[in-house]
Amino acid sequence: MTENIGLYESLGYVETDRRTASGYRRVYMRKDLTQELGQADTKI
Repeated sequence: MTENIGLYESLGYVETDRRTASGYRRVYMRKDLTQELGQADTKI
């Protein structure tokens, strides 16, 4: 799982929470898409 978290962080995701659900450890992440949109607008 550590490798997966590193991959997502390199793609711009940020960890928001960690929980255990139904016996499985979960890592919740989110990505700010407004920065992505802002960069796309400047290239046009």
